[in-house]
Amino acid sequence: KERHYFFNITNILKVDANGAIRNLTVINGQYPGPLLEANSGDTIFLHVFNQMEDEPVSFHLHGLFYPNNTFDDGASSINVCPIPPSGNYTYRIPVGENEYGTYWYHSHWSTQYADGVYGPVILHSPKEDANLTSYDADRIYVVNDYYYENADTLLDDYLVPDNENSEPNPDAGLISGTYSQASNYLTLADNGTAYKTATYYDPKLTYRIRVANVGFFLPFEFSIDEHTLSLVEVEGTLIEPFETSYVDVSVGERYSFFVKRTVERDAYWIHARFNTFCQASNNPDFSSDVMAIVSYNDTYSVPESKETWSYNGGTPKCLDFPQSELRTLNAQVPMNKNGSNRPDLYVELDVTFFNGAYQMTYGYFNEYTWKPMSNSSTMHELLFNENFQNDAHKSNQQTFTNNQYVLNFDTRGMIVDLLINNFDDGSHPFHLHGYKFWVLASSESGSFYPSFYEDHPERLDLTNPILRDTVSVAPFGFAVLRVVIDNPGIFPFHCHIGWHIEAGLLLTVNALQSEWSHQNYSKEWANMC
Repeated sequence: KERHYFFNITNILKVDANGAIRNLTVINGQYPGPLLEANSGDTIFLHVFNQMEDEPVSFHLHGLFYPNNTFDDGASSINVCPIPPSGNYTYRIPVGENEYGTYWYHSHWSTQYADGVYGPVILHSPKEDANLTSYDADRIYVVNDYYYENADTLLDDYLVPDNENSEPNPDAGLISGTYSQASNYLTLADNGTAYKTATYYDPKLTYRIRVANVGFFLPFEFSIDEHTLSLVEVEGTLIEPFETSYVDVSVGERYSFFVKRTVERDAYWIHARFNTFCQASNNPDFSSDVMAIVSYNDTYSVPESKETWSYNGGTPKCLDFPQSELRTLNAQVPMNKNGSNRPDLYVELDVTFFNGAYQMTYGYFNEYTWKPMSNSSTMHELLFNENFQNDAHKSNQQTFTNNQYVLNFDTRGMIVDLLINNFDDGSHPFHLHGYKFWVLASSESGSFYPSFYEDHPERLDLTNPILRDTVSVAPFGFAVLRVVIDNPGIFPFHCHIGWHIEAGLLLTVNALQSEWSHQNYSKEWANMC
């Protein structure tokens, strides 16, 4: 079935958020953007009209595979060129038969999504429902850090000489676009308007809660006072149910769960506690415990109690939720046909930040940092520029051309393990477009060596670890991610901290070029570059 959505992109001037006046870029006049819903097997048509006069825009549906149409993945200068000011374009997004769960969309041009161009996505499927407890309704919370200045202004201050690892600090946090800090929450109650920021839960119904970190920098811990969370889905992967009182959510990550009250009251606080240990310095105006209300009574009431948070939030290492606690449901890690624990191809990626030319600090995979192409994309160049084309994909070789670090994989079904060594003192939530990966190992210390496949297999989870599209790698830690090459296209792999993308911490996976180069693309896509 076709699902058509229409987005008008405009600037809203002089928005007052907690007394801070700034401009926002919004979709259909909304902040955040509207919810997109579809079923497995549908095709989403996203009709985008860029009504801005001085800024392009590009849209990516985070976590979707884009089967047979990676041209519309939306990553500006990677697989598409952005929609110019006053221009329009229709993205055609096929939804796979096995795609379901919790996703989100955002602008993939420069820092634009930090200014408001984002929103939630839910994909439904009877295959998913068959493996879940029956529930009555969804509740989705998109949570983000928020800046009182436009992101492009902050970027200019960030990408300056001798400014290593000093990302702009957020000024506030939002839960589904609402400024709801505890310090001023009750002032919103005038004329009952605060109840709009409270979520009513009918005590007779079962709700599936979905949470996404759609921010630009900081992870947060999500919890509901006096509730148990039963995690059931991580980024479109069903998991063996896991009970917890909280879940850590890094930028780009999503979780869904059922909740159960441990104490019966009329109302409770929701907390999204941002981890300020991840900042290079403190912002005294940022109250990191961002709050909203869950009410089981259709009459507005303020919660009676508020649980405390040990150490005032987070871990100094900004760690992700323990990956070993998350077990993929009814699935096993793909193994080499020869019976070995090893993959078909092993790729080691060292992550660093260091000063380059003019003492500018850039992010690197190995010795390569990324810079966006001007008026073109990697995919466009591979198709049409003879000087850019090469045959490296045929032999699965790595290339670096025109500031584009490309991993070429052109053998369908190939098993690839990516070893991510984080030599930086900050954590990095890495996201792979068009694929999910098995998290075979994730450690906050130590090293991994290829000999471990035979000598220390216990250091890898080769049973049913989590299969996801975004995972945070701890500072001075590592992760081993397994991918099966089966989706043709050009897909970026990058840190999802927005400042780090702009600092160049991105590479491109060229998957099955011998297949995608023969797929159909629209004239409109080709003409945008």
